[in-house]
Amino acid sequence: MKKQLLLFASLLIAVFAHAQHPLQDFLDSVSGKLITDIRKQGRPKALLETDKSIFKAGETIWFRSFLVNSISQKVTRQSKYLFVDLVNEKDSAVTSLLLDATRQQLNSKIILPATIPPGYYWLRAYTRQMAEGDSNNAAIKPIYVVGSNGRVITKNFTATNASPNGEPVIHFFPEGGSIITGANSTVAVSIKDAMGNPLATEGVVKDTRDTIIARFTSNNLGLAKFNFTPSYLRRYKAFLNVNGKEVSYPLPPFDFFTGQIAVLQQGTGGKTLRVLLEDSIFKKNAVTYLIGVSKDSLCYVAIGRGQYEVSIPEHKFPEGIATFYLLYNGGKLLSERSIYIKEHNVSVTSTLLKNTFSKREKVALNISVADANHQPIPALLSVAVTDSAFAIPAEELMSGPLSISKQVNNSPPGILRNMNEDEIDLMMVLINNTYPKSASHNAKQNYSYDDNLLFIKGKAMDAKGIPAPNKILSLISNDGKATFLIDTTDNAGKFIFPVYDYSDSAEFAIHTRNINSATENIQIEREALTFPGFRTPIELKHYFPFNPVFTSKYRSAYLDTTPAYIGKELLSTVTVREKKKKDATYNEALRVSPTSVIIAGDQLDERRNVGDIIQNASGVRMLNRFLVIGGLTSMKQPDATSEPLLLIDGVQAPAITNVNESPVIATLNSINPKDIDFIEILKGPEGSNYGMRGGNGVILVNMGHNRRDNFKRDANGLQTFFVKGISKPSPFPLINYDIKEVKAIPKVDNRSTIYWNGSVLTGTQEPVSLSFFTSDIPTTYKITITGITIHGDRIYKTLTFYNK
Repeated sequence: MKKQLLLFASLLIAVFAHAQHPLQDFLDSVSGKLITDIRKQGRPKALLETDKSIFKAGETIWFRSFLVNSISQKVTRQSKYLFVDLVNEKDSAVTSLLLDATRQQLNSKIILPATIPPGYYWLRAYTRQMAEGDSNNAAIKPIYVVGSNGRVITKNFTATNASPNGEPVIHFFPEGGSIITGANSTVAVSIKDAMGNPLATEGVVKDTRDTIIARFTSNNLGLAKFNFTPSYLRRYKAFLNVNGKEVSYPLPPFDFFTGQIAVLQQGTGGKTLRVLLEDSIFKKNAVTYLIGVSKDSLCYVAIGRGQYEVSIPEHKFPEGIATFYLLYNGGKLLSERSIYIKEHNVSVTSTLLKNTFSKREKVALNISVADANHQPIPALLSVAVTDSAFAIPAEELMSGPLSISKQVNNSPPGILRNMNEDEIDLMMVLINNTYPKSASHNAKQNYSYDDNLLFIKGKAMDAKGIPAPNKILSLISNDGKATFLIDTTDNAGKFIFPVYDYSDSAEFAIHTRNINSATENIQIEREALTFPGFRTPIELKHYFPFNPVFTSKYRSAYLDTTPAYIGKELLSTVTVREKKKKDATYNEALRVSPTSVIIAGDQLDERRNVGDIIQNASGVRMLNRFLVIGGLTSMKQPDATSEPLLLIDGVQAPAITNVNESPVIATLNSINPKDIDFIEILKGPEGSNYGMRGGNGVILVNMGHNRRDNFKRDANGLQTFFVKGISKPSPFPLINYDIKEVKAIPKVDNRSTIYWNGSVLTGTQEPVSLSFFTSDIPTTYKITITGITIHGDRIYKTLTFYNK
C-alpha cells in the first residue's frame, strides 16, 4: 500500500488559516447532509423496565416504559398512546393496557392471573407505528412465571459444541466492511448451528496453497475474530471440523474500489483509526473525508489523502456507540467503523448507610445523577428493590438465534460497560450498514386512527335487530369531566361520540329518543377497543440464558404455602390443597390468589346491598359499626383505619365520608350488584402485599368483562356500560414498620419485591432520598436503577444489600 502524509482538520480547526477551502466547503456540506439524513431516520422507540424477571402466579408486574427517539435517545412525545400487553409463546395476549404517551403516564402494573400456567411470557410496549411496520423499535421484555417447584425452564441459547441436523452457518464481517489486500485486516465471524443457535467451535483460515494463515475460536455467543494479511493473488477459505468432516466457507471477495477504517490501538485517552485505500482508487492526490457521529450529533471530521492515521479524543464524545464514515469522490461511502466510548459523561451515585439489615428494618437509599463536571442532571428513573433470586441481570439477556448487532443497539448500557475492550471491539466490528440512504428516509407517518381510538362508536337497533336510523342518542358520564354529547344515528343506525380521554373502567350511559323526543328502548351494540396486533420479532424474543433454580428455602418462603416465621428460621408450613371445583362463573384470569374467598356475580342478590352480602363471607364481620376481616391488629377500638382496603378494578376506591356506618360498607352499597363480575377477599399475608392498610385485609371488586361487554338498561331507556380506557399510574403498596402496631403483626412478610417507583425525578443539588422496609426473608436484595437523562443518556446501575 502506498502512503501519503495526512492533512486533516478536527471539527474546531479550519483546514486553511487564511480562507475557506473547497475541500472544507464540501466537508461541511456532506457532513451537514449526513446529520440531516440521520435525524430524519429517528422514530419513536420503546424501552421497558420491570421490578424483576421471575414471578409467581397472582403477583403484580410493576413496570415503567419510556418512549425515546431511536437516534437521539431523547424522550419523545411523538406518539399519542403506548400499548402494553403480556403475551405467551404463541403471541396470544394474556392481558393488555393502554397508556397515555402524550402526558408521559407510562408507569403502571399488570396483575398476573392466579391460574396462569408456568412458563415464558413477554411484556411488550409499542405504538401503533411499531405494530404496523416498525416492530424492531418495540420493547420486548421476557418474564417467567414459576410453578410451585420453583424451577425455571430455559431455552438453551448458549453455545453448543456440535451442529445438529446440518452444517453450521457462518457470516463474515470484515473490519470497516472490506478486506484490504497487502495490509493487516481483521475479520469477525458469527457461527451458528443449523437451528440458529450460537456454536462454540474452532476453525482455521487457509489460502489457495492450503497454508493455514489464521486460527479462531468462537465464544459463548458463537463469535470470533482473526487477523491476516491477504494477497490479491490468492483466495481464502475458513474451515470447520463438523462431526469429523471438514467444511469450508469462502471469505468475502476483494473489492479493489473501496477503502477501510480500522482501529489500530485502544487505550486510555483515545483510539487510533487507520484509513486505507485499495490500489484501484488510490492516487497521489486522492482525498477522503472522515466523519464521526454519535447518536444524532456530529462529533468529529477530518480530511486526508491516501493512507493516514488519526487519534480520536474520546472526551469529546458522549458515552455510547460512535460510528465513523469514510467518504470519497462526490460523497461515495467507502467504509464505516463503530467504536464504543466508555467515557462516563454521566455518573449515578447510589448510597446506603450500611449493607446488612435485619428483618422489617428501614432502608434509606440516596440517588443522584451528575455530569462530568459534577453538576446535577435532570433524569427520570425507575427504582426496583427485589430478592436477587428473582432478578435476571440485564447483561445476561444478550443471547439468542439472531443478529448480535441488533441486540447491541437494543441492549441496556450495562451490557457493554461490563465487557472488556476486546469483547466490545468484537461487537463493534459486527455493526454495519448504518449509513442513511436518501431514498430510505422515513417520513413522519400520520396515524390519525389513534386520534379517535377512544371514540365511543356503535350501532343502534330495534327489537328485531334492524338498524334504527334517526335516533337521538345522549351520552353522559360520571368520569368527573361532566361528559355530555349528542349524536343522531345515520341510515345504518351507526353513531359516534368523540370522547378523547377517559380512564380504564369509566362508566358511561346512553339515553335514546326519537325525533319527537320520546324515550325509546333501543338496543345498542358498541364497537370494542382493539389493540394493533403484531408478531414479536424473533431477534427481540429473548430467553433467560441460564437455569435459575430456587432452593428449598425459597420454595417454602415464596412459592408453596403461607409460612409462619419465628426468629431467623422458617417453621414447617401447611400446604393448602384445593378440591376439584366446577367451572367458574366469573373471569378466573383476574383472580389474585387461589386461596382467597370468592363471591361470584351470580351469587349477588339484587334485592340486597353488596355490603350486606359481603358480611356473610368467611372471616368478615362488623365490630362497633366497622368492617373487620379476621381480627384486629391492635388492642384499640375499631375505627375507619381498622377496615380492609377496598379496590375496584385494581384502583383504590374513594372513601364515602360523613356517614354513620362503615365507609367501606357505604362504598360497597353504592355499587349495583348487576355490574359486578366477582368479589375477591384477601386475608393474611396476601393482603399485606398491598401495603400497611392491606394488613387489615383487602376486598377486590372486579367489575370485569361482564360489565364492559353488556349494556344495562333501565325502564327510562338509560343504558349504562363500562369501557376500557387509559390505565392510570398505580402507587406501589409500602409497609411502614415504624408504626409499632404494624411491626407487631405476626403474619409473615414474604414480599420478594419490597420497593418499586417508576417515577423518580432527579436534577436538584440534593440527592433523591427513598426509604422502604425489608421483609422477613433472609436474602440478598438487588437494587436496580434504570432510566434516561434529559440529554438521552441511558442509566443502568445496580447494588446489593443483605437481609439477615
